[in-house]
Amino acid sequence: EDPLVSGMMATAMVNGVQSQGVGTSVKHFAANNKEVNRVECDSRLSERALREIYLKGFEIVVKDAQPLTLMTSYNILNGIRTSENRELVTDILRGEWGYEGMVTSDWWNHSDHYKEIAAGNDVKMARGNPEHTLQMIREGKLSESDVRTCYQRDMDRIVHSKAFRRLMHKTQVFLQPEGDHYRTRMTHTLEVSRIARTIARSLQLNED
Repeated sequence: EDPLVSGMMATAMVNGVQSQGVGTSVKHFAANNKEVNRVECDSRLSERALREIYLKGFEIVVKDAQPLTLMTSYNILNGIRTSENRELVTDILRGEWGYEGMVTSDWWNHSDHYKEIAAGNDVKMARGNPEHTLQMIREGKLSESDVRTCYQRDMDRIVHSKAFRRLMHKTQVFLQPEGDHYRTRMTHTLEVSRIARTIARSLQLNED
C-alpha cells in the first residue's frame, strides 16, 4: 500500500470519527506485514525503508489528526518487540511526531509488561502483570517515573472522555490535576462521597 494514500485516508477517517466525540485507535505500529507467525516474526528493515514506507502513513495521521489511541503490533522489529521499543514508541512517535495520545499493546502479545512501560507503551492488553512489574521496580529495572508517565497519560484519556464527564456530572465528582496525579473534589453528601471514594480507589487517586 502507498504510505501517502494510506496516511491521507487514515487522517480523513480519524478526523471524521473524532469530530463526533468518539475516539479512534490507529494500528498496528509498525511493520506488521503478515499473519503467519506474526507474534514471533522479526521484520528486518533498513532505516530508510522503515521511515519512507512503513512509518510514513503513521506519521501523516499522527501529525494531521492526533488519534486518541495507537496500538503497537505483535511482531518484532529489528530484534526488538514493537511494544518494548522505546525508540519507536517514545523517540519517534512522541518525540519527533508530537503524538499526544495513549499507546496500547495488541491483545495477548508476548512482550514483558515492565519493558513496555519503560518504552512508553501505556496500556497492556488484555491484562498486565502488576506483581512482576512491581518486582522490576524494586530491582531497579523499571523506574517509577516511567510508571507515573504512563499512568498520567492513561488518566488524561479517562478524564477527558465523554463517558467520564457524564459520570462526574451525575455524581457531582470533579477531578483536578495536581502535580503528577489527580485529586478529587466532591459535594458533601454521604452517597456521593461513597461513590467518589469507590471511583478514586479504582483509579488509584488521592482523595480530599
